[in-house]
Amino acid sequence: MESACSTDSQACQYKCDASKGYEYKVVGGKGVCVVNGQCGSAATANVDGKPTATNLCAKGDPSPTTLTQTANGWSRVCKGVNGGNDSPTCNATCRAGYIPSGTTCFQNEKPATCTGLPANAVRSSTNSNAPKSITQTLNGGVRTPSEVGTPNTATTANACYYKCNAGYTPSGTPLGSSCIQSCDASFTLTSCPAGANCSSCGGKHKIDSCKTGRERPSDGNCYYIAKCGSANSKTLPKSTYGIDGV
Repeated sequence: MESACSTDSQACQYKCDASKGYEYKVVGGKGVCVVNGQCGSAATANVDGKPTATNLCAKGDPSPTTLTQTANGWSRVCKGVNGGNDSPTCNATCRAGYIPSGTTCFQNEKPATCTGLPANAVRSSTNSNAPKSITQTLNGGVRTPSEVGTPNTATTANACYYKCNAGYTPSGTPLGSSCIQSCDASFTLTSCPAGANCSSCGGKHKIDSCKTGRERPSDGNCYYIAKCGSANSKTLPKSTYGIDGV
């Protein structure tokens, strides 16, 4: 309060210092100078991040300095001083489509492109897999669903699912992290013999025919045609095959 005393009088008058936000009010039958709580300049929409407690209050007690995070921003009540009135709730609101997370306003829904599609797999909106782009929602500081591809044949409108192409089967760890060619039981060899012509599937091989100069008896291998004694040969009707060079 400011004094209005004269030098020749014992009676003094005081007035409330309006420059500091004080105003006169009768509290409990006595006149006092009070400060009514008032929201500050940060109490507005379209903020980009968390304001300070003092920016959210123009007048009143700035404590506590902890702001309350709401669904779309931050808020607090500015307390009155010396019996002054509290302010209404002061809100700092993120822009439309944005929500608070920590000290920043983030876009709530955001498009994302699916990643991690392995070779020989498909993901598109024309089959039972999700489209190549999804819409993510911010939830607890984490965007969901994930943009990383997941093996799954389920029909889901907004997820990065993929499946192996026709003729390929899920493989890898975790299962489905890669797609390998589907092979029948005839592909059993880990390598193609030197004297054979082979077809391959999924890293396995099978003999299709023997190379020139070799023949294939009933045991399925390709042998050199040899003129040797019976002790070192496999004999079939009208043919003798050398065992060297299988």
